[in-house]
Amino acid sequence: MSLESLKIALHGSYFSANFGDVLLLSIFNKWVRNFCSPSEVVLPFASPEVRHHVGEVAGESGFRSLLRTTSLIYTGGGYFGEDSVRQIRWGFGAIARHAPVGLIAKSLKKPYAIIGVGAGPITNKFTRRIVVELCNNADTLAVRDNESRDYLLEYGVKKGIKVTADAALTLSRSNIPQSKVEQAKLILSRLPQELKLGIHVSQPSTKGEKWRLLFEEIKEFAYKNPNVGLFLLIDHDRAVGQHMATVELNEALPKQSMIVPYEDHQLLTALISEMDLVATNKLHVGIVSAAVGTSVVSFPFHNKTLRFYKQIEAEQRCIPLKFVERGDIKRQIERYLLNDDTNSLVPGIVRNLAENNRQLLRDFLKKHGHECDLRNTK
Repeated sequence: MSLESLKIALHGSYFSANFGDVLLLSIFNKWVRNFCSPSEVVLPFASPEVRHHVGEVAGESGFRSLLRTTSLIYTGGGYFGEDSVRQIRWGFGAIARHAPVGLIAKSLKKPYAIIGVGAGPITNKFTRRIVVELCNNADTLAVRDNESRDYLLEYGVKKGIKVTADAALTLSRSNIPQSKVEQAKLILSRLPQELKLGIHVSQPSTKGEKWRLLFEEIKEFAYKNPNVGLFLLIDHDRAVGQHMATVELNEALPKQSMIVPYEDHQLLTALISEMDLVATNKLHVGIVSAAVGTSVVSFPFHNKTLRFYKQIEAEQRCIPLKFVERGDIKRQIERYLLNDDTNSLVPGIVRNLAENNRQLLRDFLKKHGHECDLRNTK
C-alpha cells in the first residue's frame, strides 16, 4: 500500500485497548469506510494491538502517516475532560497525547473535525488553553453533552459548538456479529442460573469506605439470591487494577460467579446484550447496555458518567459512589434486575443526537473532497 493512498486520520484515546475507546474508533472507522470510496484510514499513534481490535485500518503509523493524510478526525471519547484524580498530571499527559495531531494539521493547513467528544472540567490552565485552541481551529466541533459545551464556552471557545450524544448510542443488537452472540451465550451457559447479572468494577486510585461498601453489598446480594448468576466483566486486557479488583471480588462471592476475561469490544458488547442487568462503575459499559436494551445501574467514580444518565433521563439509575449509602447498591440491583422497560431506556431524541455524529462526519468528509457515497447513510 503506497503512502500516497492514505487519506483520513482518526485520533482518539487509543493508547491502550480499552473497551470504550476502541469501540468508538471502530464505529468512526466503519462510518468513514461506508461513506468514502476509496478511503484509507490511519490511526497515527495507536499501537498495533489497538489497530488490530479496530480492524481494517492501514498498517502505517506515526507522524509520517499523519503528514500523508488530507484530513483528521478527533473521534468520540472523554479525553478533553480530566480524570477525577491527579488533575495536573492528567493535563500534561493530555497535551502530549492529543495536542500534536491537531497542531500539526493546523500548521499544514489540513482540515480537522472534533466530533462527539466529552470536555471539562480541566484544572490545568495550560491544558485548558491548548484545548481551546484546538477547538477554535476545528472545521467542525461537536460535543456529546450540554455540560461539555458549557465547559468549553466557559474556557473561551468561540467556535460554534454542536451538541450531539455519545456515538456508541447508535449501536443496537443488530450490529453485533452473530458469531460473537453465539460465543457469548456459550460463555454464559457455564453458570446454570437463569437470571444473569453482569458486574463490572474498576479499582480506584485509592480504596476507601465507599469502595468497600460496593464490594460488601454485591457480596450480600449474591448470597441472598442464589438464583442469579454473576458474571464479572473485564473491559481492558491490561488494566492491572481492574484485574486485581475483579479477582478480589470473585474470591468473596459464592459459587454462582465467574470472571469473564476481555477479548475484544465485539464480544463484550455481545455479553452485555445477553445480561438481565449490568451494574458498572464506568461509562461505556453503561452506555452500551442502554444502547442494546439491557437494564443498567451505575455507581461511578468519575463525574462524567452522571452526565450520560441525565442526558437519557435515567438519573435514578446512577448514584456516584461518593454519595452511596448503605443499602443503595442492593436496592438498585434488586429494583432493576427484572425491569422489562429497557428497549426505550434511551429516548429517541438522544439516539437522533448520536446519529448526528455520523451526519457531521459525512458532511465534513464531503466538504473536503472525499468521494462520499450519498446513498450510504447507515
